Amino acid sequence: MHDKSRTVASFARGDRDYSADEVERISEILDLLDQKTANPDSLPVDEHAELKQLSINLTHGA
Repeated sequence: MHDKSRTVASFARGDRDYSADEVERISEILDLLDQKTANPDSLPVDEHAELKQLSINLTHGA
């Protein structure tokens, strides 16, 4: 995890618990997401703006 990055996620299945392999894959995907969004200045301007707006919506309600 990066110092300034916070990823919050929730996953659930109604039919069974996740297998260890599924949990590992979810973790890998979240780590990749964290890496790709750790430096928003490296993102295209439109993607940066969308992520910023999403962050605002999720933390302040929309």
